[in-house]
Amino acid sequence: MVNDLGLIFRSQLPALIQLIVASLLAHALTQSDYGVFNLLKNMVIMGYAFVNFGFERTALNLQRDYSLRTITSNIVPIRLFIYCALIVPIVIYSDYSDIPSYLVLLALLCVAPAILDIKYSFDINQNVQQDVALGVLRAAPLLLLYPLILLSAEGSVLLTSHFLLLLAGYLLYVFLQHHHVPNLLGRLDFTHARKYFSLSVFTFLGSVASYINLYIPTFLIESRLGLENLALYSVSLTLYLGFLSICALIVRISVAQYLKSDLLLKELARCIKRLLPVWGAAVLLFAVYGKSILSLVFGAPYSASQTSLLILLGGLAVSPVAMYFSNILIARGLTGKYMFISFSAAVVNIAATLLLLDRLGIASAAIGMVLSLCTLSLSGIYTIYRAGK
Repeated sequence: MVNDLGLIFRSQLPALIQLIVASLLAHALTQSDYGVFNLLKNMVIMGYAFVNFGFERTALNLQRDYSLRTITSNIVPIRLFIYCALIVPIVIYSDYSDIPSYLVLLALLCVAPAILDIKYSFDINQNVQQDVALGVLRAAPLLLLYPLILLSAEGSVLLTSHFLLLLAGYLLYVFLQHHHVPNLLGRLDFTHARKYFSLSVFTFLGSVASYINLYIPTFLIESRLGLENLALYSVSLTLYLGFLSICALIVRISVAQYLKSDLLLKELARCIKRLLPVWGAAVLLFAVYGKSILSLVFGAPYSASQTSLLILLGGLAVSPVAMYFSNILIARGLTGKYMFISFSAAVVNIAATLLLLDRLGIASAAIGMVLSLCTLSLSGIYTIYRAGK
């Protein structure tokens, strides 16, 4: 069982690299251009998640009679179809925004590697170790952006270079992940197709709902309040996601322990006990020194992000419970319920953001996020106990 601080530290290296890039870009770009950067980055993250659904991992976890060839022969054409369908709404959206068309094209190219991003390992220990190592290599090309930023290149050059390097990182990640696996493409194999999709489609849709929950409010901010306000909220969201990634790894380890011990509340208590120091330190640090830290890391204009960041960090206390029970729902095969709960939380988030956006500005998105986490937690607890799991 993976349970050492070294692994947790290494798992944060990609987030650290991206945080440094975001910090340097915030200093080098205008606030409007920084808004464009974050909008495109969120578009890539959502698009990658949409194309890179987890059908193969779910299917092999829950129904082990599928061969590798059966999985890959089905999954690549399906992902290619989803990718092509994704291009249409992105192009339509870009026509109504101030994003240059060549940057939209780069963003679409960054999503393309998701078609071949297929997981072949299903052991929790190996998954964590391998995912951490590959995650570091995926972020590594962004290090080449540092000298260019320090040379004070133009905003368009910096944005273009960033997404080219991001594309390089994704291509490297996919190549290293399964370059040794033969026969990736083949004829569609419909053996067990109905059961295959029934096991997997709900997990896919639930995962999509999770990304909608995180990133759709940023698009609402851009359309209603403009790119400058999007840049402000993106700073608080970036820092929040950094802390959330630490929580996610610890929760993942705790869920694996639960699947072995079947001690639901005991493993949840251990998980929260591990995370409380991280949460407490983060809230205290940004409550006392938030404006100074934000000004130093991102620049003086971004100190206004403190309020939304503190709201998000407050919600971080609820996120371990939400993630813990969501993972258990998937592990126990309650994928339909997981999907329903995930979309319910996303609806709560979007509705709260829309209702409060004009009065509270970017803080409305943070409040919506906290309400969605509460929805996930309460619904997850109720569903697990109702199912007798």
